[in-house]
Amino acid sequence: MSDAITQIIKPYTDDAPVFRSMQNLVTYACAAWNISISSDDEEKSVNALFAMLPIKKKDREETLALLHALIERKRKLFPDVTRKIVDFKVTDRGDDFHIAVASTLPKEN
Repeated sequence: MSDAITQIIKPYTDDAPVFRSMQNLVTYACAAWNISISSDDEEKSVNALFAMLPIKKKDREETLALLHALIERKRKLFPDVTRKIVDFKVTDRGDDFHIAVASTLPKEN
């Protein structure tokens, strides 16, 4: 799952050169992943997420676009993976970041 999140955020990592911005990017990617596999209404889930996050009004539109782009990347790259992300950790290793993701087990058929 760590590799999956890394692939999903790949086009955006140049815009996240410092720990705080990378942490935020991974947070959005994990939220986007869980929203994409939820049976709940996507817009309601996105709005609920926005209600919990301290996003400045001027950044809402850009953040919303990023979240929807991440949802679409998850669906495109990993359409059959339905494991839910339960935790993640971003570690600053000085010259790069390490992303560790914990998820539920795959559903048995």
